[in-house]
Amino acid sequence: MLKTIVDIKSQFLNLLEKIDLNSEYILNDKEYVKVMAEEIAQIYVMLNESVCEELSMCHTCMQQSDYLRDMMLMFEELEDAKKLDATIQNRYKEFASRLEDIINKIDTVILEVG
Repeated sequence: MLKTIVDIKSQFLNLLEKIDLNSEYILNDKEYVKVMAEEIAQIYVMLNESVCEELSMCHTCMQQSDYLRDMMLMFEELEDAKKLDATIQNRYKEFASRLEDIINKIDTVILEVG
């Protein structure tokens, strides 16, 4: 159980490292958005598969699952997008902050379980 939680945290950390808030053009890079969509999908599946392993992790996972699905869809839509709007760019910036919050919640669960 703890290994699963640590693995999920590792996936979130890897995803956070790929966020580049300094580049206004990163979301125009089709390969980047494809990789992001795939990695978010992988985490989404991991969360859904582990949701029943630990009650406190369940609450953390359930809170984030819908958000991740929405972000995954956003990145998938960006693969075909011709133009970015301010809403998408703002959501991307908020995504980095949200990932940090998720990692902090997972750290709390790890302390409780460990």
